[in-house]
Amino acid sequence: MGTSRLTQSNRWLRVLRLGMATTLGTLFLVAWMWGLPEMASAHADPATLYVDRATGSDTTDCSNPASPCATIGYALGQAGDGDTILVATGTYTENLVLTKTVTLKGGYEPVGWSRCLCCTTTVDGNGSGRVVDVQTTLSKTTVIDGFTITNGDGGIFHSSFLGRYSK
Repeated sequence: MGTSRLTQSNRWLRVLRLGMATTLGTLFLVAWMWGLPEMASAHADPATLYVDRATGSDTTDCSNPASPCATIGYALGQAGDGDTILVATGTYTENLVLTKTVTLKGGYEPVGWSRCLCCTTTVDGNGSGRVVDVQTTLSKTTVIDGFTITNGDGGIFHSSFLGRYSK
């Protein structure tokens, strides 16, 4: 009769261990899937986005060169890390905040999206604040190329430099 109780006790321990392992496995799976939507929304490959103030509209995802966005700020909101944003010639009156590592290139013709080295793309801060505020870390690469930056309280500002040079 003592052996029967021991066998019952061993079975109970096995059931308890199996229940604990199943619960832990389920919790792990739920935690893993909880992070999945964030991962799924990231770009698999870097994309190219297009901006043209003359013909664009800030209602698209900026990925079609035939229907570009109208403002650089809107395109920055649509971009993911590693994307390239091509900006057509003209003057864009806006203040930009870069929170992602992107390549921002100005001087493009909106027909065919070829670069015109003698054409000007201007970001005009309209006299209010920094024209371009880069808020990415120094370990990441952000490129700003082909722009005239004008009419702001500051041109290009990178907040990471503050801590490096202050005492």
